[in-house]
Amino acid sequence: MEKIYINEQKIEEILKNSKLSLKPIERFCKVLKEEGIDPNIEHLEGFIKDGPEYIKTELIKGAREDISKMKIKSEKLKKAFLNEAIAIDNQMYHNIHIEITASLRKCHIWIGDIDLHGQKPVLNKSYKDRINQQYTVTLELAEQKEFWEELQKLSESYNRLEVLAEKMGIESLNEHFDPNYFSWFKIETSGKYTRLQPDPSGFLK
Repeated sequence: MEKIYINEQKIEEILKNSKLSLKPIERFCKVLKEEGIDPNIEHLEGFIKDGPEYIKTELIKGAREDISKMKIKSEKLKKAFLNEAIAIDNQMYHNIHIEITASLRKCHIWIGDIDLHGQKPVLNKSYKDRINQQYTVTLELAEQKEFWEELQKLSESYNRLEVLAEKMGIESLNEHFDPNYFSWFKIETSGKYTRLQPDPSGFLK
């Protein structure tokens, strides 16, 4: 394999924007911690899938465990404790959910692209590798390498012809690629592909 091109500016731009898109997740982790839940990827995934209802479910789990330890006999009191436990700010969580899903969708980030370091979301190596690969040209096939070599030769020849055209005082070769004024080449067409032959009569025109 041969790497011939990498758009470092584009990669840097995407990674920068992607990091900014994690801000709503950082906010989510903070409010989740305030609810007494240690945030992890499973919580993030569940929240993205089910929204505020997921938070209520998690709070009920913890509340039931705590209530069972308290050995409360009154079912009415147990219910009151549970209702208090799931009394979350629905609108706040709803807004955070919208922000998270919109920002991840915009940057094409999936749950598998994110790691959580405590309350700090970060983009993992697999995501960064995917972005790098997306904007890097690597030649893997022999035909690709040969095609690239021939393109380089064609570019060099074209540039030399342009220098000579300028010295001779004739139009740029680019003008002759207009099918209506194609005077330096003969074109042979075979299906979708063409073959070029230099046309010496171009010197007469």
